[in-house]
Amino acid sequence: MNFVNGGGYTADDGGAIYNEGGANIRIQRHHPSATNGSAVAELLGTVRARLLDMLRSPATTNALARQLGVTPSAVSQHLAALHRGGLIDRQRSGRSVLYTTTDLGLALLGG
Repeated sequence: MNFVNGGGYTADDGGAIYNEGGANIRIQRHHPSATNGSAVAELLGTVRARLLDMLRSPATTNALARQLGVTPSAVSQHLAALHRGGLIDRQRSGRSVLYTTTDLGLALLGG
């Protein structure tokens, strides 16, 4: 692992590990095939398809916003829509809320 700006570490697989509210959050690299020109991206939109794919590993709103280079409120709006659709789930971990793709979301992504 290597230290990176923003208080995180890069993992051997190219992902990153951040500390959010006392919890270490692991962010995996997304799988481009699930977001670039796929039916999922056409259905959900590119950003939501990318978020759904990124959430194969639990992550917080702030960690996702950092990785996408957008505001936490923008990510929060997308997460709310994905949650209403049953594609992601959320669970409190200390002071943070972790989001992850549900079985339905994984099925939509093709595994």
